[in-house]
Amino acid sequence: MKKLLPTIFVLLVFSSVRPVLAASPHLSLSPASGSFSGTFNLDVKIDSGGQNAGGADVYLSFPKDKLRIDSFTKATGDDKAFTQIYSLIKNDEGRLRVFGYFASTEAGQSFSGSSGLIGTINFTVLAGGTADISFLCTAGQTNDSNVTAKADSSDIIVCSANVNGSYTVSTSGGSSTTPTSTPSTSLRASPTPTPPVTGAEDYTYSLIGFGLITLLTGSILSIRMTKERS
Repeated sequence: MKKLLPTIFVLLVFSSVRPVLAASPHLSLSPASGSFSGTFNLDVKIDSGGQNAGGADVYLSFPKDKLRIDSFTKATGDDKAFTQIYSLIKNDEGRLRVFGYFASTEAGQSFSGSSGLIGTINFTVLAGGTADISFLCTAGQTNDSNVTAKADSSDIIVCSANVNGSYTVSTSGGSSTTPTSTPSTSLRASPTPTPPVTGAEDYTYSLIGFGLITLLTGSILSIRMTKERS
């Protein structure tokens, strides 16, 4: 009996740990929460649940009145889940679609891991508040988020295991305020100021006066000479 006790203890330990270690194929946002202002980035990741995944479809929903997607950058490093990544941004609908898979020339490849990076979303905050971003996923549906098994192309995602995100967002300048208007200049006509008399104008007036005097003097002399001759 004493020899059986260690064996029973080990079995009990492993039986209690197994459910914790078990994972379900799912998608996640990282980070899943936080406070952001201006612009911020979120990583889209995949956990294959220990299975071999040949591809994944990501359908995300976000509040279009609070957030705008500026770009989606596909993963290119060693932690990338797939080699072929394509995205479709629909800001007017508050939707993002991403498709990840392996090319036909990479038929032997698959992803098996707990933190494979699909890509990074760059958001701009349009208005402050709480922004919930979630994966559109329904069991048995294929036109939403999926994780595809490499062996038979079946959908193995567990929607309830997806890690959605909830964030507190604000614009970069805080709450928006109405700018104070600058008083407009009065449209009433103001009196036209009398231009100052410059030295050049004084000189001009002097020349005119001198010319008039010369003309008058010449006329008087001419009259006198005419009288004397007569």
